[in-house]
Amino acid sequence: MSPSKAKRQKMTINPHDPENADEDIIIEDGAVVFHDFDSTSLDDVLICTDYKTRPVTLSCLRWEDHIQSHADEQNFDKPHVTITVQKPKGVFDTEFPHRELFIRQFDRDSYLYVPVDYAGSDLNASGKVVTAYRKDSLPDPNRSRQLYPEPKKTYNRTRKPRKGR
Repeated sequence: MSPSKAKRQKMTINPHDPENADEDIIIEDGAVVFHDFDSTSLDDVLICTDYKTRPVTLSCLRWEDHIQSHADEQNFDKPHVTITVQKPKGVFDTEFPHRELFIRQFDRDSYLYVPVDYAGSDLNASGKVVTAYRKDSLPDPNRSRQLYPEPKKTYNRTRKPRKGR
């Protein structure tokens, strides 16, 4: 969506920093994209919320220097990353503390993986996208625990015979 078609508004970002308290923002596809309209700053950020409604950010520096350099060969863009964080097929734990792996089917043969690092153990901690990449399979269930949606519990029930039969 081009900035001209997107919804533009002013929003208080940081009330404790009077110089940068109010910023222009653009809302695209339910995500808030921050823009510094006076410069081509690398501080621009994509913000959305995850399945627990925690804010998750993706900095332009991370997107341009780390993800986009590989994204051309993998054929995905920022909206793909946003939708993976907002509506994942699954979220798995990783070997890194405070990091969760968001996964969503990208096409018929592959999945988009988006690791998000959360600041500390606070339940409402904000997250930062670490990277994004495509893989052709889901994580090994023996190595990763599924956090969302919670796996269905299976019960081993044995039927007791009814009395009178």
